[in-house]
Amino acid sequence: MFEIITAYFVVFFLIYLLVVLSVKSRSLKQKLPNPPKVAILLAVRNEQENLKTVLKNLLVQDYDNYKIFVGNDNSSDKSEEIIKQFVEENPGKITYINITNNSRAKQGVLIKLIEKLDPDTAYIVVTDADIIHPEKWLKTLVALITETQADFLSHPTKVLQNSFFAAMQNTDWLQALATALAFQKINIPTTALGNNLIINFKTYKQIGGYEKLPFSLTEDF
Repeated sequence: MFEIITAYFVVFFLIYLLVVLSVKSRSLKQKLPNPPKVAILLAVRNEQENLKTVLKNLLVQDYDNYKIFVGNDNSSDKSEEIIKQFVEENPGKITYINITNNSRAKQGVLIKLIEKLDPDTAYIVVTDADIIHPEKWLKTLVALITETQADFLSHPTKVLQNSFFAAMQNTDWLQALATALAFQKINIPTTALGNNLIINFKTYKQIGGYEKLPFSLTEDF
């Protein structure tokens, strides 16, 4: 058993080292003269423990042209009450819909939210309620996708290490990210992170969006 665990960590370390050595740093522009309009999409289901933190962080992003869209997927806790409080306290900044009949899990919530977007929206950003968003998070995502002229970008996240179990989760998560990036380096795409991605809205509409995808419990399909 010990040999298996040792081999596991050796393989992980080698993959991680290979990926780290191959990644090139990128210098991003700190200012966007005409920041494109961005819609942040947040699907919520029984997230009362995280909602206040995530909404506070999203509301203070260092970016001038964005709006938050929150979809409550029939929560049975106090999520709806918390969302309504933030909507009332921040008029014009948060659009909220309550969904009571959803058969497509998170995909269904995102579809309903996207129907509410302004036609001149340039990018949609998908994230989760259990994510911690630094102040420059949104600016960084927009700078990355505009400078690379990509249509879709998924950015890595990490597990908050506040316990031994969380530290083990983070190790496993880093291995998954490193493996995915290693395959990407040889042009074999594997997956994307649905809690931290940005999509060109025009391209999204051209390919048919989530409506064209078969059912999946996650949006990372």
